[in-house]
Amino acid sequence: MASAAADQTGDEATVLAEQAGAAFTEGDCARALELLGQLQTQREDDPKIQHNEAVAQYVLSGSGDPRKLLAVLERLKQRADDAQADSDAGEGSVADVALGDVDPSLTAYNQAVLLYQLKQYSRCRAILEEMFSNIEPVDEFLVFRVCFLLLDVYLLQKQADKATEVLTYLERSFLALTKVEGSKENGSLDTAADGVQAARRASRLIGPTRSPRVGRPPTSRQTRCAVHSACTRPSWR
Repeated sequence: MASAAADQTGDEATVLAEQAGAAFTEGDCARALELLGQLQTQREDDPKIQHNEAVAQYVLSGSGDPRKLLAVLERLKQRADDAQADSDAGEGSVADVALGDVDPSLTAYNQAVLLYQLKQYSRCRAILEEMFSNIEPVDEFLVFRVCFLLLDVYLLQKQADKATEVLTYLERSFLALTKVEGSKENGSLDTAADGVQAARRASRLIGPTRSPRVGRPPTSRQTRCAVHSACTRPSWR
């Protein structure tokens, strides 16, 4: 009986999490927060829920206080680091509770996004470069975002050589993305492909050009990645 009840609770939590994610994706952050609140009663102190609540609250408030969200993410990251240290020391059960199933790569990426918004490009770049140096374990949906945001930072800081390294990785790993003239059946891939091509062009224009301000529409002399807007908003999962 106890096992059956636990399974039912787990199923309910899964449904709530999926519904909350769908609501967030559709832009209904208020509904997402309501569902996360219900989920929190079943999974108290779950870092993944705390992460998603913080992101949803940030978006719902108009994304006007990136420092507040950044402080939450830094606390979650420190908690994860401490839990990982406990795990390495053999305190597995304690670490499992503290870590939950939150993706540390997503937390790091969102930190980078917020630092980008705050125009703290050097700190943003340090996080993204660390992620890029060990990109293989990162989920594919996040790999695109990390690479394009890192490209954006390199272009802002006029680091053409390093931008080329990221572009080469994208072209090698996702060859289909460079075939912009092919089928347009997959819009997201075509958008990413356009981004690769635009960034490739921009990397040749860095020289004397002035980097555009964050959010300013690109001009012919200030080509930006086609997926810029998607890469400069916090994500959840």
